[in-house]
Amino acid sequence: MTNLEILILEDDSIVQDILTEGLRADGHRTRCCSNAQEFYAMFQQDVFDLFLIDVNLPDGDGFDIARDLRPQTNGGIILVTGRRDEIDTVLGLEVGADDYISKPFRMRELRARVKAVSRRIPDVREQPQAPERRYEVCGLTIDRGARTVRQPDDSTVDLTTLEFDLLVALTTPPNVVLSREEIMNRLRGPNWSAYDRTIDGLIGRLRAKLFSDRTGREVIKTIRGAGYMFSAET
Repeated sequence: MTNLEILILEDDSIVQDILTEGLRADGHRTRCCSNAQEFYAMFQQDVFDLFLIDVNLPDGDGFDIARDLRPQTNGGIILVTGRRDEIDTVLGLEVGADDYISKPFRMRELRARVKAVSRRIPDVREQPQAPERRYEVCGLTIDRGARTVRQPDDSTVDLTTLEFDLLVALTTPPNVVLSREEIMNRLRGPNWSAYDRTIDGLIGRLRAKLFSDRTGREVIKTIRGAGYMFSAET
């Protein structure tokens, strides 16, 4: 996908102009809005391939908008913010963003990130494919189409978007060691800059939610010096 339809949510008109000029230089078509209300109105009217969303808005929060948006579109989502701490990086991952860039940034960097995200997103104008077939591992029933996980006792595991994606990455196939970098690439692509403890925390939360029988069975193994592995032989 080369020429994208991009919706920009940014309340600063000067930044809007800079983004528009830079992205149009690459052949993309852009539309801009200044607040959440305008954004949702435009989203309902047209189909967009990618969304640039400022986190700090006069009438909303970019994280909340990204969270609302993800179930409704296959388009790419890039969050733009002046915040730099790890908490925001984790939040960006959890709400389903494809990338994250902090102000101030060079236009060349943003254009490169847009290009990278465009390679990973499907054509949003295509008809959605049929849900993928369910599979079982260690008694867990994982349905990638419905994005659900059931325990051996048939109870449902309540996972966030990122936790579900992590479980799928670790179990397709199981018994394979993935480094933290490989996990990040599978979840959100190579442009995400996450701390090691971001992945460690995500692994810990997923471990805590699996297996409601509380037998203490730890199927997600820490392989010292290498990464993590979902062991189907536990």
